[in-house]
Amino acid sequence: MSQTVPLADAQASPNRPSTGLAGVPYGDRIAFVVELAKRLHNYGTTAQRLEGAVSAVARRLGLRCHPWSNPTGMILSFSDAAAETPLYDSTQVIRLEPGGTDLRKLCAADAIAEDVMAGRSDLQEGAVALQALDRPQGWRSRVLETLSYGVSSASVAGLLRIGWVDIAWAGLIGLLIGVLHVASLRRPRLQEAEEAIAAFAATLLTAAIAAFIVPLTTKTVVIASIIVLMPGMMLTKYSTQLRNPPLPVRRGVRPTDVTMALDCNSCSRSASGFSSTCSNCTPAQTSVPIVAKVSRKKRAVSIDDS
Repeated sequence: MSQTVPLADAQASPNRPSTGLAGVPYGDRIAFVVELAKRLHNYGTTAQRLEGAVSAVARRLGLRCHPWSNPTGMILSFSDAAAETPLYDSTQVIRLEPGGTDLRKLCAADAIAEDVMAGRSDLQEGAVALQALDRPQGWRSRVLETLSYGVSSASVAGLLRIGWVDIAWAGLIGLLIGVLHVASLRRPRLQEAEEAIAAFAATLLTAAIAAFIVPLTTKTVVIASIIVLMPGMMLTKYSTQLRNPPLPVRRGVRPTDVTMALDCNSCSRSASGFSSTCSNCTPAQTSVPIVAKVSRKKRAVSIDDS
């Protein structure tokens, strides 16, 4: 799980525990992999990298693991690599909230897993270190996070080449949004509406300042003020997952080219086409009947014209 070479792309390790882990109970090894998977999900790892990382760590711990991840949960099936049976004897179904993005904790979880795999720490120490990542932020971290909102807004305003007055007000409004964010951390209901409230407050404050205090470049100041709320990292994460779909599509076929044939109640046509004598079957439907077929062996989508 190096930052330069993802675990998902790493070469498979032998199916045996690494040095110092041979005598660890089977259940403890599963518990560590489950805790690691939860943290990787919560801290913003893409589904492909999460599944690859969990499989690689499980191999180093002498486990066979078949992971399946989605934005709201995971299913992890385990078996002991030393067992002769190929069946998975333990399955964990884990329900989770959609993960955010926390690069600091993601790197920390990555380093903890590396230490355990390399034998520099045992599973118990690794589990304690993972649980320590769940500790709430101190007041100093919250103050720095609040200030970062204002600095980010002012910096983006400067990049947009607006005046110093606009930059100052964008930074101040961004600072207020940071205060709102910190206040919502312990208030679930406020946290759900945080983005909407912040956008409304930024627009209202900018319009009031421009009308009663000093003229501003309204649109630019609003964009700079709420720039932290724009999901840049989230868009990057999900675009990566879209480029690597779980169901590969055969070259030359786009997902938008696949349509579903619906049954007509007025005629007894088959699912492969439309009846030309039925008044309810439109000419457009008759001209381009398409049926999507999924091959279980090749796991690819193919298109047949009927």
